Amino acid sequence: MVMGNSATCSKWAQLEQLRPSFVMKLKILQLAPLYKPLTPGIGYGSIERIVIGLDSGFTKAGFDSYVCALNGSKISGTLLESLGINNYETQAEIALDFLKKRDVDIVHIHRRNFLQTRAFEFCKTKNINIPVLYTLHGLAKDLIKKFDFSINIFDLDNLFFNAVSRYQAKNLSNLFPIKEVVHNGVDIALYNYVDNQTRDYFLSIGRLNREKGTHIAIQFAKKTKIPLIIAGNIVDKDYFESDIRPYIDNENVKFLGELTDQEKIPLFQHAIAVLMMGEYNDPCPLVAIEALSCGTPVIAFKRGGIPEIVQDGITGLLLDSLDDGLKKITGLAKINNEECRKRIEQEFSLNQMAEKYFVLYSKLIEKMKRGI
Repeated sequence: MVMGNSATCSKWAQLEQLRPSFVMKLKILQLAPLYKPLTPGIGYGSIERIVIGLDSGFTKAGFDSYVCALNGSKISGTLLESLGINNYETQAEIALDFLKKRDVDIVHIHRRNFLQTRAFEFCKTKNINIPVLYTLHGLAKDLIKKFDFSINIFDLDNLFFNAVSRYQAKNLSNLFPIKEVVHNGVDIALYNYVDNQTRDYFLSIGRLNREKGTHIAIQFAKKTKIPLIIAGNIVDKDYFESDIRPYIDNENVKFLGELTDQEKIPLFQHAIAVLMMGEYNDPCPLVAIEALSCGTPVIAFKRGGIPEIVQDGITGLLLDSLDDGLKKITGLAKINNEECRKRIEQEFSLNQMAEKYFVLYSKLIEKMKRGI
């Protein structure tokens, strides 16, 4: 993330004025998911990318950034290593030990349920009262499995929730007291737009299971007679063998497997469009933001948070069905690649996401300080 230029520094300087007067320098503790280490160029892992990006942004802005993540992680701030994949009990104990030794202004949760831990009990202790912010990554069906609703979360004064899209906020409003929406963002210095690139194929990228709709992307590419490149991690092997492998001929349909960021970016930059034709209602898909940041339009079903990112006929095509896509495909030629890039610069950059979280942190800290 580029944060050294005068314009960006000016933004952060303006945000300094929004800090509560009692906060000299924010000290932020993030708890990451424990699926894989946080490393540069991570392959699959959208939540991990968000944690990495926030840590980088906060560190460069001069905050004290602490991240409790899986051992082997490499971050910009201070790493609290947690041993064992999905070992959230140990992670909570590490966080508790750290909270007892160091002053922390806010705890930001990106992991599974934290409320039945001694660390959370410590956070809500009288005279300590550290605000805990939960970013809700996922859909209701997933969160219900991971979240402990035996506690009345509506009655906890130091617990706050934010959604990553308006779609998600609306659909989770009966489960969580959501007050804020902060969309995901990407590093526009990394996912960069390069003018006058040759663009000669469609791209479908992400985990490979039926709900992501790669098989529909294949049919769309075949009907439009445009080559398709598929990249991603195989989640459902039976689905891959029955619905994807038979079409891979390394000419019209290519499969590249799971790729790092460095490997993905040139694919985004040379694609005519990225296809997102699944059944999954992703609340704020990073793939769409990454594609647009590279100046690449997105052709997608109107699902989840995609309509909040992709503007129909301006930065992509929003579809009701495969047939609808075939009718609208001629509109793709009217889309300007620079407009796609500008959409992310204006609304979904990593800088903007970090700034919005900073403002949210400040509001929550001040709320706790004033007891309101």
